[in-house]
Amino acid sequence: MTTVIRRPVAALALLAAAALALTACSTGPSQVGAALIVGDTSVSVDQIQHELDDVLATQAAAQQAQQQGKLDEASRTLVTGHVLHVLVGQAASRYGLAVSDQQVDQLISQAGGSDKAASVLFTDTANVRETVRDVLLEVALARKYRSEERRVGKECRFRWSPD
Repeated sequence: MTTVIRRPVAALALLAAAALALTACSTGPSQVGAALIVGDTSVSVDQIQHELDDVLATQAAAQQAQQQGKLDEASRTLVTGHVLHVLVGQAASRYGLAVSDQQVDQLISQAGGSDKAASVLFTDTANVRETVRDVLLEVALARKYRSEERRVGKECRFRWSPD
């Protein structure tokens, strides 16, 4: 009689373990239809296709890439932009960096407007403000890194000077 009870218990334990394993696999963003996944952020293939369609409709460089059969490069550029957006946002948050709407507006104006900025940055018009903000945050991160590098360099020279 104990063997009859053990088999259902063993089968039930096996099913529970399988259910837990499957549940663990589903934590986080779905990979189905995803063009990219960075941490908890997922961007769908459909979203990238929509952005590519917009870029193709509005930018000469994208149209030229299409004529040359290089749409894969254009798609990779859009995907890379999304990856950078996530990573730059994380780094800026970690270091307490921010960019004001006024700074974004100023850079867009200097570029000649949203359409021109979108063309220069190879992004669709819907994402131009976000992309400009990322560029400004990249500059701020570079400046922070450079000042930190200088500070560490001075400390090293002071500690290792031959006097």
